[in-house]
Amino acid sequence: MKKNFVLFLVVTFIAASLALPASAAVKTGAKCATKGQTINSQGKKFTCVKTGKKLLWAQIIVETKSTPTPKPSISPLYYQPKVGDCFNYGWDQAMFKNVSDQPVNCQLSHTAETYRVQVWSSPIDVYQDTDENVLAVAKSICEPMSYKPSTSITQNYFIFSFPSEPQWNLGNKWVRCDAVILNQSGKVPNLISWQGEPPVRQDVPATCTVESSKSNSWTRTYEEETTIQRKMGFYVRNSSPDRDATLVLITANLRYTDGTSEDVLLEISRIPAGQLVGIGKDFESKELSGWSYKIKCNDSPRGSTAKLIELTAPVVKDEGSDRYSLRYSAQATNLYPDVIRCKNDNYSCMVYILFLDPYDAIVGGDTIFINGPIYPNQSFKVEGSIYYPKSWHPERLSSVKMWIQEPQS
Repeated sequence: MKKNFVLFLVVTFIAASLALPASAAVKTGAKCATKGQTINSQGKKFTCVKTGKKLLWAQIIVETKSTPTPKPSISPLYYQPKVGDCFNYGWDQAMFKNVSDQPVNCQLSHTAETYRVQVWSSPIDVYQDTDENVLAVAKSICEPMSYKPSTSITQNYFIFSFPSEPQWNLGNKWVRCDAVILNQSGKVPNLISWQGEPPVRQDVPATCTVESSKSNSWTRTYEEETTIQRKMGFYVRNSSPDRDATLVLITANLRYTDGTSEDVLLEISRIPAGQLVGIGKDFESKELSGWSYKIKCNDSPRGSTAKLIELTAPVVKDEGSDRYSLRYSAQATNLYPDVIRCKNDNYSCMVYILFLDPYDAIVGGDTIFINGPIYPNQSFKVEGSIYYPKSWHPERLSSVKMWIQEPQS
């Protein structure tokens, strides 16, 4: 009887060790009874696996992918222009699409003041489309300019500016219109600066100034007759910012080696405010000992008028046999709202011409006529011959500039 009781205790102990209660701690590597059995112990999950000939507990590791903490989106800080901002930039910077985004204190020296800011709603992309298309839309927004009309700031010019290209591509699209005072009295335009309020508007009458001139001649023999061919050219500027110069007369006094002299007249019907216009003359001459000139022009009432249509064309050798003949040709469009006519002649229109060397210096000039009338938006061609020695091309003569006389009643 005693032996049976001892055997019962041993069997009971072995059975208890093989079936652990759920509350008992399980460790990796401890023996288990049934393959594939799983239990949870102290927050961990274990499964019974066979290793060699043994069944052992192995912890189940569940991989969890960590989700990165999202970074807060930071909107880029855009410069946003406003009316009344002042800027200090030069004429060279004014040619860029993004002129400046650094306003300055208006009480300090500056060259521009913002008078209009508008969202760019046009489908034209400022940095992808043509400059002509961009200019057309910008002008429709910035004109008319009516900012401090009693001052010089609205006298003659405005500059438009856009955000930088990276800002534009991010959706910050606007156009800023700046009023400036443009000084065109010298060969290179520049912007006038001021402090505080712009200077009081000045009434500057039309003033005509010859900026450069040239007289060239050469001996030409044709059918046993020898002549001296002379070409004269003048660059003339009207430095008034808002008054046209009319009836511009240049009198060139030529003094010849034989003791005689001659006055040669050149006339420009109108030079618009601030524009530089060329004119020349082609004629037979004598051998020259010296020459001089004087110029005068008439004033006109204040008011903005269209600039003369200006063209440039290369000079090419004439295919003919004449060793003195060169040719030029250029295409243009009448941008005036009126028909182009010359004085009382309804069928020919005057063109002022300068002949230029490769450095754009004057070689000579001429005046020719083209057929008209030329209606608004109508295309037309200007072409002609130049009688210069072919040996001058292209070393001494390479291009021509032309100005079409404005419409007249």
